[in-house]
Amino acid sequence: MTLFLMATAGALAQGAADFSIQPGALLEPSDLTWGLNTTVGSPAVARYNPSGNRQILLMFYETQTAAASKACPAGEWGVGLAYLTNNSLAFADAGAIVSPGSSFYTCVAAHPAVVQLDADTFLVYFKAELDESTCTKNANFDCVRYPGIGRVVVDVSFSSNTLTVTPNIDSSPVLEDVAQNMGYPSVMFEDGEYHMVYAEYPDLYLMSSPFSAFTGATPSVTLSAGAPATWGDDELFSASILCEGTGAYKLYPGGRIWNTAPTFILDQSVGLFESTDLSTWSETNKLPYFSTQQNYDPEFRHMDVISANSYADYAIYFSSPVGGGNSIFRAETNSYNWRQMDNKRCP
Repeated sequence: MTLFLMATAGALAQGAADFSIQPGALLEPSDLTWGLNTTVGSPAVARYNPSGNRQILLMFYETQTAAASKACPAGEWGVGLAYLTNNSLAFADAGAIVSPGSSFYTCVAAHPAVVQLDADTFLVYFKAELDESTCTKNANFDCVRYPGIGRVVVDVSFSSNTLTVTPNIDSSPVLEDVAQNMGYPSVMFEDGEYHMVYAEYPDLYLMSSPFSAFTGATPSVTLSAGAPATWGDDELFSASILCEGTGAYKLYPGGRIWNTAPTFILDQSVGLFESTDLSTWSETNKLPYFSTQQNYDPEFRHMDVISANSYADYAIYFSSPVGGGNSIFRAETNSYNWRQMDNKRCP
């Protein structure tokens, strides 16, 4: 793997939870067994514990599978899965989970988010995009370019050092009525409900449901661009939500300041908000962890923040551009260990 990022001990920090960027990419486009091998990004991670006390780190990702066209102006994208075992030195690619070309995601399945359902089953959400010219009018979803957020139920098993994956994709979105500039879902489960945060330019929205589908749930703005004290003036995006037991929540949003949107970024940052009710959020220390303007860090394009060791340690899995495409990296606190990763399914 190409060494791209050097460890950054001097990154902007909040309190004791200082992050440092780890050297080297976790996953590069050339590591994939499918797609165009030009980009890999939008990591969503979870820990899988099969029988035999073996621990496996699952990382869902997006990758481009076809170039831009009239039918699919953003190109075609799909969601895949890579995994790391206790005995591995590098991630192995398990291949595609959702490939574009059917139903409501004829062009794009991207921006995966994951929350564990049970010991061997994971719920993966993704942003969808379709080709309106080939969409047949139906009762399940609207034939609009951005039909909503999809869901795939992923069953996994591990035997003979091989991960076996069985995806079951919903035939219609589990969240509809979204705007064009939306995406970056993040989901956790706590106190009998699923809670999803997603971005709809320039703000963050949150909705809750007792079911893993969000049909009929009403989204509301949970955090607006400009809410951070010193960063994220123009846009909040790619927020990662965590539950930490009962009634304790963290929200890590990305923030942007544009010179001319959407072509030139003056600054891109990562910050932290906390809440006890999922409605009122308080900014922690009013400083970003990372800021491209401060020349501390690379551009964080997509993020998944994970806690470990009973919410004592943290890691940010993120994608950042390398040679035009994305690769996946990690920033972590001093004692982070993925083998002690907490579940985003809280009591």
